[in-house]
Amino acid sequence: THTHTLTRGPALPAYYIIALAEAASNLARYDGMQYGHRAGPATNFSSLVEFYSTTRAGGFGRDVLRRILGGTFVLSREYVTAPQARNQTHTHT
Repeated sequence: THTHTLTRGPALPAYYIIALAEAASNLARYDGMQYGHRAGPATNFSSLVEFYSTTRAGGFGRDVLRRILGGTFVLSREYVTAPQARNQTHTHT
């Protein structure tokens, strides 16, 4: 039987990491200010955070929100530096 090369080795995990990062990056512009769904006038909210969270919750489905959050984590400094910190811990013990 022939197995597709994407299902073996590091290719599939790499694909998911890249797809999450790309989704978060591409969807970041749809904040309700200039592009995308808007939950109402910005003056109806007590803070910018409340405006963004209400707008994104109403404009994106659960799967899209999951991709945005996952991609934002993948693009964060903590995700990038965590493996390096683990490697340094193992090399110095």
